[in-house]
Amino acid sequence: MSICYLFFLSSCSQKKDDKSNQADQSLSLSTRIIENYTTQEYDNLKSKMFDPTTSDRAKMWYPNAELIKNLTTDTYLSVDSCFKFCKEDNLEKSKSLLLKIIGKYKDSVLQVNPEIAQSFKTEFTSLVDSTSLNGFTTAKVNAEFKNKIHNSISIIANRTISYCNLMTSPGCILRYEKFSVLIGQNSRHFKAGEKIEITAGVGSFSSASQPTINIDNETISINDLGYAEFKKVIKGDTGRHIIPLTISYYSPDGTKKTTQHEIEYFIDN
Repeated sequence: MSICYLFFLSSCSQKKDDKSNQADQSLSLSTRIIENYTTQEYDNLKSKMFDPTTSDRAKMWYPNAELIKNLTTDTYLSVDSCFKFCKEDNLEKSKSLLLKIIGKYKDSVLQVNPEIAQSFKTEFTSLVDSTSLNGFTTAKVNAEFKNKIHNSISIIANRTISYCNLMTSPGCILRYEKFSVLIGQNSRHFKAGEKIEITAGVGSFSSASQPTINIDNETISINDLGYAEFKKVIKGDTGRHIIPLTISYYSPDGTKKTTQHEIEYFIDN
């Protein structure tokens, strides 16, 4: 009886670990997508310095974006270093240090520019706080919490760097002047039974564009970050396969636009 019970516990534990690993992978993918969006915003802002119609404002806001970018890189390194040297017998000290690192990052980002401080003074309060580290009880869960913290940092960087880019828009400020369809997938090669993950969005997480996203003939709701997430277990014959993806959205001038895409993947032997 006890052997069966132990086997059951082991099986449950394995399933829990598998779900945790899938959640970590999904969160890591989300962070990479956000970081890619942020890079596009940063590069777009940098290019505006060479456009006569936007150069004056871009030269004012690009240094702010560059400072946030550098603060973000430094904070990633500090967080990784903290987790690297985290010890089982000193977790409370590690928690305290992590909270100080993140608190300093939030404050530093808000101090970059008074308009940024005014616009985001309450938005980042709950992204990483003491309650978010309540489950941080053993060094074994380092990866899970490091992924959560990385994700929160990436959100802060994206919101503020995107804001810097938007402030260079001619005419009405905080209006999206440029839209780009952004699509990511976790891999292009799979074995039967593995899961493909697709994320799709428009611009810089803008709900103003009212995007409608259809993946594999299924309408996917937009999450809080402004993009759709789709997951599907891979089945079928080996070789090339296609998942259709359609995105409809409104451009700043009120015109509805629709783009169609094909997500390509391969089932390997």
